[in-house]
Amino acid sequence: MTTTQTPSLALLENHAEFIARHIGPDADAQAQMLATLNVASLDALVAETVPAAIRLPADLPLPAPRREVDALADIAAYARQNVVRTSLLGQGYYDTLTPKVILRNVLENPGWYTAYTPYQAEIAQGRLESLLNYQQMVIDLTGLALANASLLDEATAAAEAMAMARRVSKSKSNVFFVDAAVFPQTLDVLKTRAHGFGFELRIGTLDEAAGADVFGALLQYPGDDGEVRDLAPAIAALKASGAVVAVATDLLALVLLKSPGELGADIALGSAQRFGVPMGFGGPHAAFFATCDEHKRSVPGRIIGVSVDARGKTALRMALQTREQHIRREKANSNICTSQVLLANIAGLYAVYHGPQGLTRIAQRTTRLLAIFAAGLKAGGVAVKNATAFDTLRIGVADAAALVANAEAAGYNVRKVDAGTVAVSFDETTTRADVAALWQAFGVSADVDALDASAPGLIPAALARTSTFLIHPVFNRYHTEHEMLRYMKRLENKDLALNHSMISLGSCTMKLNATSEMIPITWPEFGRIHPFAPVEQTTGYVAMIEELAGWLQLITGFDTVCMQPNSGAQGEYAGLVAIQRYHEARGDAHRKVCLIPKSAHGTNPATAQMIGLSVVVVDCDEAGNVDVADLKAKAEKHAAELSCLMITYPSTHGVFEEAVREICDIVHGFGGQVYMDGANLNAQVGLTAPGFIGADVSHMNLHKTFCIPHGGGGPGMGPIGLKAHLAPFVPNHAVRAIPGESAGQSAVSAAPYGSASILPISWMYVAMMGGEGLKQATSVALLNANYVASKLSGHYPVLYTGSKGRVAHECIIDLRPLKTATGISEVDVAKRLMDYGFHAPTMSFPVPGTIMIEPTESESKAELDRFIEALISIRAEIARVEDGSWAGDANPLKSAPHTQADVMGDWDRGYSREQAVFPLAWVRDNKFWPSVNRIDDVYGDRNLFCACVPMDEYAADGQAG
Repeated sequence: MTTTQTPSLALLENHAEFIARHIGPDADAQAQMLATLNVASLDALVAETVPAAIRLPADLPLPAPRREVDALADIAAYARQNVVRTSLLGQGYYDTLTPKVILRNVLENPGWYTAYTPYQAEIAQGRLESLLNYQQMVIDLTGLALANASLLDEATAAAEAMAMARRVSKSKSNVFFVDAAVFPQTLDVLKTRAHGFGFELRIGTLDEAAGADVFGALLQYPGDDGEVRDLAPAIAALKASGAVVAVATDLLALVLLKSPGELGADIALGSAQRFGVPMGFGGPHAAFFATCDEHKRSVPGRIIGVSVDARGKTALRMALQTREQHIRREKANSNICTSQVLLANIAGLYAVYHGPQGLTRIAQRTTRLLAIFAAGLKAGGVAVKNATAFDTLRIGVADAAALVANAEAAGYNVRKVDAGTVAVSFDETTTRADVAALWQAFGVSADVDALDASAPGLIPAALARTSTFLIHPVFNRYHTEHEMLRYMKRLENKDLALNHSMISLGSCTMKLNATSEMIPITWPEFGRIHPFAPVEQTTGYVAMIEELAGWLQLITGFDTVCMQPNSGAQGEYAGLVAIQRYHEARGDAHRKVCLIPKSAHGTNPATAQMIGLSVVVVDCDEAGNVDVADLKAKAEKHAAELSCLMITYPSTHGVFEEAVREICDIVHGFGGQVYMDGANLNAQVGLTAPGFIGADVSHMNLHKTFCIPHGGGGPGMGPIGLKAHLAPFVPNHAVRAIPGESAGQSAVSAAPYGSASILPISWMYVAMMGGEGLKQATSVALLNANYVASKLSGHYPVLYTGSKGRVAHECIIDLRPLKTATGISEVDVAKRLMDYGFHAPTMSFPVPGTIMIEPTESESKAELDRFIEALISIRAEIARVEDGSWAGDANPLKSAPHTQADVMGDWDRGYSREQAVFPLAWVRDNKFWPSVNRIDDVYGDRNLFCACVPMDEYAADGQAG
């Protein structure tokens, strides 16, 4: 009897199973692609692509890959180490109830979380409508005319308000006033930002604000102490002296309180977290930001506006600052290039689901329970220090530490203010049972129902809201779960995300966001943790974060990693802050010159100006590389003032520059530091590393390289890796200190670990891939990009390649000759790709008139071939314009994208309906229909309207639910 050879148990256990799930091309497909490139192996391709001088000498010393089930079990063990208490700590973070219909169909839905920032508005109308709802919600509650589509967190929104105040104020003062009642983390971030700008902060009371000679002011409403104060007199006095006044506030409180706009504020800001977004140990959360109409062109971040499409139909788009940093560079309003779109959508949908009546009920219940609680304390002889309140009380006690311990033993976290004072903040989840348990912790016995009949309210009558809000039909229509479910599905159907087809945006790394990576983020052990919870309750969180930081340290070749920055732009900022603190500590505060190549990301010069640096632009040569001679000449010219070089590697031109080590040496030789932008780290992992190359600091876009989804425009995380000499200068935190060398340094983000609740995604990715999987992923990313470049090179010019004819992880296709010959532009190609079912590559960056393609390692050969076939077909269509078969202004490209409305009516075009909407046979199998035709950008900016359009317009366009 013969038996077949059984594979070993080690092979059958298949611990590396996830690698094949994540990487698109299998071994056979890779072999075919390598043959197309005339390369013998993946290693040989890497050798032709990555300069030998910067190749790592050994594989990454990371743990072996884990199966999905094992990685989930391991991270669940970390989650179990966290202690979930009812946190009543407040200070901008509150427990909330995420409606399950939103949890399942948005937060856990790849149709929402895998989309990109809506640059291609025709295939993003769903989330644009949802963001417009969010803006309308903020406009209504703040009483101001204009709101943006979110910022990163409340503290950085306050810092953006300070910078905006300086831009628009006519005051000659250099002082910014800060209310003593602001949250401490907000003040911490303001200190960091003010230092970079050279502003003086003055902290004081409302009375002191009234007479201050300042360019701007930030007031808190309600205050950190819980008091609801009338800000109107102070605002009027400040504005009379030329100051711009911002008010940090709370959306749920504004349901019941007079709005900042009614009080006279110029800007209102805060966190939308308590509108359905879990605390998540600090984030991610959408910060809201509203202002008056006269300041609309000075607003940081993105604004969604209303325009029309080619058929005159209402259509939405990003208005004004669509690609602000790439156009205005160091003159940009902000370095923020993405925000918190997914979380803003959740907050906006929370308001849609509850409506004004539901929100009022939640707000009234929260403050009513607080009033009953206060009355019971007073009846029991406990000193309640507040005269007014919405959700927070300060309470006098004999021993604050003992009271905190009593409350914790009962299952509650309350805040110690000082030795004789504690603070308690109520929220949507607070119940009468909680009130009774807390009374017991304070040694009080009382009856909720009895006090409900007698306890006075805590909101002063003069500050009670009388104006209406959320009267638009969208907030009054979808209150049953069926209606809400179908509304969200209609929105989702209008958007193209990774669950439909590849999104090849260059420098954006739209790779797989695996389901196993996403699962832990909604576990309560991660979601219900307050960022200022006691240290002993967060040991699992911190251990997981520290392990991930250690892995990132090994991957990047640095000596330490700071996990606080909550976006790539924040990572850039934190890196430059560390560099400038280092120079200042050495007596080199005069080093204020930042060298930036022409090819740099637009956020680089925008970030440099936030630190007070002067930007000196370095030329690039004809091959797209940094002009080393020009770099050396400028570094030498500015040697005495040289702070740093900001360089992206591989370059934004899509090549590994061979002189990168020489470039680093030149900058170091003249006393500067090297900041390496981590936007293209997906081409380095396992093959080379920023620290190994010679950088002093670099940020990592965890929402690119390490699989946190883009969420339609956020969230993200941008931790920084640094060499040892910069470690003492990384951000720390005033409320919860982070262990390490940087004690006492001020923060860049509101929470100590930034958007901590999405870090499990990256932990899962690294754990499941291991060192071997990460290296293979990088190699296949190079393979996919070179395969695309090779297949397209016979139809379009590939603009830049390395010395051996290879691109890095992305390639730039030059459409300028075709535009000259035919008038067909990169915009026309981008819109036409929608008809084929694809999102366009990055347009006109870093070179105008081009498209930049980054396929990532997660796309299969079959998907790449479809994309390539689509672009080759489009080239054939352009040829018909070239030969005169189609008119230059009447062809499928100029008319793209095509909608169902186009093909339903009369047809008098010079091409067929089938050519318009089914240009290749396989398009029929998975047709994506854009919901609007090409949008008129100029109309939208000339007729700026950034709130919900009247419902009859939606109905007329067939968009109403």
